[in-house]
Amino acid sequence: MSHSDAVLLIGPLPPLLPRALRVRLKVAAVVGAAAVFTVVLLAIIVLAIRSGAARGSGLPALDALLPNFNADWSPDARGDAVAVFVDSRPVGATILLDNHQLGNTPATVNVSRDRLLMLRLAGFLDAFVRANTTNVEVPLWQAQPDVRVVHPPVPGAAIRSAMFLPDGSVSLAIEVPPTGERQAWAYDATAARMNRLGQAGAPGGVLPSAVATAPDGSQTASILRLDGLDGAAADQLAIDGPAGPSHSLPLPSLGERLLDLSWSPAGHGLLLVSQRSVAGGSRFRLRFVEVDGHVRHLADLPGAPVSGSWVWAQDGRAVAFLVQPTTALATLDTGSGDLRYLDDLQQDAFPRSGAVTPATWDSSGELLYAAPARRGGFFVSSSSSAAVLFGVARGRLDAHRLGDVEPVWAPIVREDGIILTLARADSDELVLRPVDSEGHVLAEQRLGVQVSGAFAARWDLRNRQLLIIRGAAGGGIDVLLLRFGTDDPRSMPAAGADANHAGGN
Repeated sequence: MSHSDAVLLIGPLPPLLPRALRVRLKVAAVVGAAAVFTVVLLAIIVLAIRSGAARGSGLPALDALLPNFNADWSPDARGDAVAVFVDSRPVGATILLDNHQLGNTPATVNVSRDRLLMLRLAGFLDAFVRANTTNVEVPLWQAQPDVRVVHPPVPGAAIRSAMFLPDGSVSLAIEVPPTGERQAWAYDATAARMNRLGQAGAPGGVLPSAVATAPDGSQTASILRLDGLDGAAADQLAIDGPAGPSHSLPLPSLGERLLDLSWSPAGHGLLLVSQRSVAGGSRFRLRFVEVDGHVRHLADLPGAPVSGSWVWAQDGRAVAFLVQPTTALATLDTGSGDLRYLDDLQQDAFPRSGAVTPATWDSSGELLYAAPARRGGFFVSSSSSAAVLFGVARGRLDAHRLGDVEPVWAPIVREDGIILTLARADSDELVLRPVDSEGHVLAEQRLGVQVSGAFAARWDLRNRQLLIIRGAAGGGIDVLLLRFGTDDPRSMPAAGADANHAGGN
């Protein structure tokens, strides 16, 4: 008998196989080979799934078999996963979770809530976003920003402070020689023009010595420096708004020199700093002045607050600021008047003139700031020390180091907990370092902009902008505007982000 006629006898195996089964050996071999091939193929598929290599991994046949596989699957496709629609502007960004590609925007992915997604598109900075809503929309930041030098509107004038307004324009306080008049202007980068804000003045041609713009840009407040016949200070606070100028808001004490002012985020009032003489020196008083004229005393300080260093909490209930001469970081509760002295920061880390933002608030009321690392329980104050990230909870004094990122400049925390920080690479090139809520660096991305020396920064996350502020000759400041977005009139706020609530003169 030839091999092709050979018969394989199986059984009997009662009760499953009561009679013997005769199978030609040739047929059994074919069936066995098919079974082995099926097992091997299934094993390859399982391994590909577990390794995240089902798409774009050198297995074109598998891609052809499962063309829509990744659109419906992710490493978090478990019982606690939720469907999240992810979109970006521009579209087409790759969505990644733990380096696994989930698809391209716009797409719906299944992930566990609060997982950190990364969006990547050539020509744009990597974006990191929390999957904490059913719809996530992310305007991507250009990898190379448009850089503009912001000049004062009048040749020969000096810029004293700069901050963002909600519409994305830059509010400027300038000083005009030879009188030292202070004026408020707004620079509209999209239209590339300057607009005057408010023109408060006092009878007799008295010019403002300080000016601040309300967060919505609708009002300006000015300090009018006046002296009585006996030489005593008789300064006034004037508010210039849609209803016209208002002068001589009642203040409780005469003989005080008004120094600085900062609007609260809601725009219903402002913080006012004054100086009065006492035996052996001066005291500095902080009041909250409401637009209707009601005045509340908050605190007295032996040291002078640094002009323009005000950083407001999002709800307006607290403000952080610096105090001279030790560059002390303090916070003030605008409701209770509670004052917290938190830390001494590096004096050479900030420009010698111009408004600075020494800290940032998160949505829970925690304050984050950069300071030298501790050694032996004490802060290292030498100029060579790398600044690290610290956080202190609402109402507490015990700061704790956050993560391992260093050095740190100009931190800003988004509402979803992602922290943006700046650093410098070779040749003083700025580097953007996104940091997670535990303080661990997510990426390092060079911006192609060189900034030497001490600088301060103000963020506008909603409009994808950054102000770099450096000291200039004559006590003014130099202002660089970095624009990472386009002049697209459609407004799409960054995921969980908003403009920072920094106030200043």
